[in-house]
Amino acid sequence: MAMKNSRKLDALFIISDGFNPLDLFGPISVWNQAAECLGGGFQYQILSLKELQVVSENGVVLLANSLLKEPLYARNIIFPGGFGMRHTILNDKQLTCLNLMCNKAFRVVSVCTGTFLLAQLDCSHKRNVTTHWKHTEELYQKYPEVNVLGEKLYIQDDKIWSSGGITAGIDMTLAIIKQEYGQAVTTKVARQLVLYLHRPANQNQYSTALKVQSFNDDRFIDLLEWIQENLNKQLTLEKIAEVANYSPRHLSRLFQSAFRCTPSNLIEQIRMDRARVLLAESNGRMSDIASSVGYTYVSSFSRAFEKHFGLSPQTYRQNISNISL
Repeated sequence: MAMKNSRKLDALFIISDGFNPLDLFGPISVWNQAAECLGGGFQYQILSLKELQVVSENGVVLLANSLLKEPLYARNIIFPGGFGMRHTILNDKQLTCLNLMCNKAFRVVSVCTGTFLLAQLDCSHKRNVTTHWKHTEELYQKYPEVNVLGEKLYIQDDKIWSSGGITAGIDMTLAIIKQEYGQAVTTKVARQLVLYLHRPANQNQYSTALKVQSFNDDRFIDLLEWIQENLNKQLTLEKIAEVANYSPRHLSRLFQSAFRCTPSNLIEQIRMDRARVLLAESNGRMSDIASSVGYTYVSSFSRAFEKHFGLSPQTYRQNISNISL
């Protein structure tokens, strides 16, 4: 199968019915802004797997540039996610075409559940990938050929890039812009689009609060709310077990079942989530912020923050303050 010469294209977006518009237009907006900063243009096409008229998962209708009938060349091949994309199975002709395209591309990218399409292609096999946290187990079960790393915002493994939820696709695109054009352009793009500059790849996709909301035991939710109200105190396993009216051993088992971590691990995550908000929304001293989330020493707080978010609290605050409206 011959490949059509279209080397001027920066990107090809592959969609089908049930795609998520934000998964598509979020990255396109970032790329377009980068091109504007550089005084050029972002050359891309949107290819449909089925019909030219494509219906998104929220009913918005988009007219694709063309159908995927033959291989096209672009520097980036990008698979947006969405309910329909997660359930799309590529046929033999599509697999042959996309495998050839992705082998020739410099970068192959999936946004959110677009990884379910990416995982069907040869280039993704034995690569580390991620997807939306709700669907990591499903991805692992359907496509054991890929190594699924849940919870990460985005992952780069050689030429393969994948991201978690919708906004994580924007963070990933900023990281790609940085790789392509450097920090100065990335900073300018973030300023223009009023984005954080930018969340590191190893940051968790979702806050601990979302984990808590997904747990249905009211008594357990009450315990976690109590923990959030007492972050400045010493929270030992024995203390929180007493509050919950469980034995320490049974409480530990509940945490492992619900959150796949120990009580102390989850408490640290809650502390880090709170610290991140305080750093972004207040001008408080670092020692006061550390104390308010249960750390006696700023050095201990800084080490914990950097472990979770990949940068120091001072750098995080500086990055936030650099983004002006």
